[in-house]
Amino acid sequence: MRTLAIALTLLLLAPLAPAQENAPDPRPIVIEHLDFKGGTLAQYVDTLRAMSDPMPVNILLRNEARLITVPALYLRNVSLETALQAAVPDELPRSTRPDGAIVDWLVDLDRISDTSGTGTPVYVIDAESEPVSAQDGDENEDRRFEVFGLGRVIGDGDADGVLEIIDAAMSLDDAQPADLRFHKDSGLLIVRGTHEQLVLVAQVIGRLESDRARASNEDRDRAEHIADLQFGLERAQTDLETANRHLDAAQRQRERIAGLVKQQFTDEEELENIEMKVIDRRAEVQQAEAEVRHMKQKLDLARLDAADTAAGLSHWLNPADPNKPIAERIRILENKIETLSSTQKKLEEGSGESAR
Repeated sequence: MRTLAIALTLLLLAPLAPAQENAPDPRPIVIEHLDFKGGTLAQYVDTLRAMSDPMPVNILLRNEARLITVPALYLRNVSLETALQAAVPDELPRSTRPDGAIVDWLVDLDRISDTSGTGTPVYVIDAESEPVSAQDGDENEDRRFEVFGLGRVIGDGDADGVLEIIDAAMSLDDAQPADLRFHKDSGLLIVRGTHEQLVLVAQVIGRLESDRARASNEDRDRAEHIADLQFGLERAQTDLETANRHLDAAQRQRERIAGLVKQQFTDEEELENIEMKVIDRRAEVQQAEAEVRHMKQKLDLARLDAADTAAGLSHWLNPADPNKPIAERIRILENKIETLSSTQKKLEEGSGESAR
């Protein structure tokens, strides 16, 4: 009977046991921001581990996988698996091993998960290199692969404009057109072309990166300048309010002393002194008003310059309008430059009057 009771108890408790096969997958690892300067796959994996801390990252590199060259990558808000696929795509371009040998790669990326779904997956990257024969090298020496990172150029924007610029640069070459493949998730551009074409792509991307960095620095400087001018305007307005209060106080004092003089409680000299004080206070108000006008002009000019820069010359030339002649576009730009010059001249004149 005791054995039967135990068996019935276990039978009743069995439905309460958790169903392991329906357990949810562990929380996926997300890389919020990765800026890899380029190096070996082993260095890339170390970077992923550091960026994922304290979440565990299980990556196993087999055979020659650690020798794979990974280009510079700039990734944001991607899963660990996507980050690995960006560094190790299905087809790796021909490259040079650390020993100087030109090789093709055979790469396999596997994901191993616990059948219960509760553990952290393990990513296994297995790679072997095959040296390129002299014959293969001669056949392909004119066209080869290169991988470029566009993350610094694109940022959070669209890649279409950048790709159009690169494609336009490629059209200047009379040779066979280069093959371009863009991987949106990783921001990688894979190019197959001649040495001259690859150099040209590198130059275009480098120029775009430098222009973007310079524009970012200039935008920050403009924002800081506008903030300084705004602070200066607020301070000038505060000085004007203070000067007006001092003038009101001096005028009230003059009225009081004028009453005392009329009643012969004081002499005319004291009234003359307070009159001079009122004149001085009125001059301070006028000077403060001029300073406020001067700061407003400077602030308006700075904001106008920032707005024009943000819109770009294309806004004033309107190249998207094919019906507007080029001469008219140039005239619009010249009028805008004349307006800026006139505003600057007024600003300088206002500054001179304030100084006087």
